[in-house]
Amino acid sequence: MTVNMMTFPISPGIDGMNRLAVFLNTSHPSGDWHFGRGTRFDQGMVSIDFDDPADLAPVWRSYCSTRTS
Repeated sequence: MTVNMMTFPISPGIDGMNRLAVFLNTSHPSGDWHFGRGTRFDQGMVSIDFDDPADLAPVWRSYCSTRTS
């Protein structure tokens, strides 16, 4: 079974989701991702569904490096 979904911690609120979307669009220019079903802007964790499972690892590494720098 191939996993296409990854959960990202965000700041709750629309601003947190917007920052994640901007990050994903910048680091993943092909744009083959979307918010997981049932995602709400008041959550502290957001599921992202990637069309290509090979995109998960590079995006996660990039996300972690931006949060620690």
